[in-house]
Amino acid sequence: MALYHVDETGGSLTEIPETWLSGEGKLERNDLQRWLRDSPGAIEPDLFVLSEEYSDWDESNRSIDLLALDRDGPDRRSRTEA
Repeated sequence: MALYHVDETGGSLTEIPETWLSGEGKLERNDLQRWLRDSPGAIEPDLFVLSEEYSDWDESNRSIDLLALDRDGPDRRSRTEA
């Protein structure tokens, strides 16, 4: 999906060239993960980050980059069953 820059003075759209984090000198863990941790609303409004690099569960050899909850907390059934 293409992204566009809006030129409000001229009323035109200019396509923004596709790029990759590495092409911009950025890294997933050091940059993207930090940006999303610091601004979780970019993913979903009212998101609360509980932990970063969470791996404290039984028989785990991997970690979750960012563990977060939305305003409904761990139980989303309340929204769909009401």
